[in-house]
Amino acid sequence: MASKPKTTKLARKPTTKKMPPDEMLFASGFLTINSNDNVRNWVVALDQLDRSKGNDKKRLCDLLRSGCELPLKVRWYLADLIERRIPRPAKGNPRTALYNVNETDIKLIFAIHMVRVLCRARQPLNTALEKVARHLHLDETKFADAYNGKLGSLNRTKARLLKLQAGLMGSAR
Repeated sequence: MASKPKTTKLARKPTTKKMPPDEMLFASGFLTINSNDNVRNWVVALDQLDRSKGNDKKRLCDLLRSGCELPLKVRWYLADLIERRIPRPAKGNPRTALYNVNETDIKLIFAIHMVRVLCRARQPLNTALEKVARHLHLDETKFADAYNGKLGSLNRTKARLLKLQAGLMGSAR
């Protein structure tokens, strides 16, 4: 009769304690003791974003929105991260950048402002809408919808501009 081979328990690999990204960077020798704290904060935020495969953006976004200086060395790291990690946009409608405002929306925002000025000068709303629409060569029904907040593209543009303004006002403090 053949004997069964003995089974032995395999030795477990020693578990290593996971270090936070900034400690790992220091342990790997990437950041030295002489590193500027400002550079260290940026590199840690970039590394955190890189290791999370783009899911943990909070630290980097907070630094970008703060009054912290962006050193030249960190600009190179950020450019490298963008080139490596930012994928091509998905099919469909991509998100519009905060700074991208089309001419039609600018014209409508200006026209709405003109109507408000005329209404403050005791002009009836319908008359003011007609005058401004004729003066700026706008479709009256489309302009009336824009004035009443029923034009989606203009509402999205206003929301982006408010977000940008709030961000700029917050960084000026």
